[in-house]
Amino acid sequence: MTKLVVDPQTLRALQLTLKATLAKATDVHRSTLHEMRQVLSAIDGAVKVRQAKVLQCEIALQACQRGDRSDCSVEAGALAEAQRRLAAALSAKRKASQAASTFESRSRASLKRLEGIQAEGQRYLSFKLDKVIAVNAGGLGSSSAPASAGSMLTSVPGVGGLGTHSVPGLPHGFTMVPVADIDQTENPIHGPQDFSKGYSIEDLDYAFDLLESQVLPGLASGSTSSSFAAADQANGSFGTRSLSDTFSGFFGGDAIRLELRPDGSYSITNGRHRVFVASQFGRHYVPARVTGSTP
Repeated sequence: MTKLVVDPQTLRALQLTLKATLAKATDVHRSTLHEMRQVLSAIDGAVKVRQAKVLQCEIALQACQRGDRSDCSVEAGALAEAQRRLAAALSAKRKASQAASTFESRSRASLKRLEGIQAEGQRYLSFKLDKVIAVNAGGLGSSSAPASAGSMLTSVPGVGGLGTHSVPGLPHGFTMVPVADIDQTENPIHGPQDFSKGYSIEDLDYAFDLLESQVLPGLASGSTSSSFAAADQANGSFGTRSLSDTFSGFFGGDAIRLELRPDGSYSITNGRHRVFVASQFGRHYVPARVTGSTP
């Protein structure tokens, strides 16, 4: 089977885009804070003007009361109006200050989270870049060693010295099957042109990463579909890049289904695209439902 060649420049471009996106978000954050502080300064200036007006009206009323006039209602009314306007300005200042403080706190937290996501994305892209370079060169990615499917795997003797594997917490009826033992010659997948089900090669490779790094360890520690859904909601993940879709895709109704042949190889009943992606990116195992060999 001809290996799929992935352009490393695409991943490098994504790295630059991630870096530029964070820089833009940081600039917007700083600009917004600067404008917000200008607004607070303007409100503070308006408060000082109204405080001065109140003082002016108080002096005028006191002068009237010390004088010969018996009616100081004009001065008293002016003072009351100035005090009302000052109270409104002080209330607006308090609300604006509270809103600004809340915004600044949440904005800084969001920026920090974005920085973390950007760093995680850079690490992931670097990892994928190393793998793509290795695959394009004819080797296996750095994550292709058998242990990459999880150190929890327990080897069972099987074909080719690899054997099927069992993972703690793996749903009933599933086993980890060596990709090398799966026959892909029947109705084969050739490349991106054969992916027309709403997901791409990159989507499925990302799903394998989630499977190995989060779903399998989660199952081993007792996680369920509800646990994965809750994690997705907390992280804002959805669709093909979510834990829920990864779990249901590998262990639901559309799971990989294989048939064990008498010679120890496996034919594919369902899941050709995932098996193809696994083989292209140097993965040793896929989780599958396996039926027995036929006479």
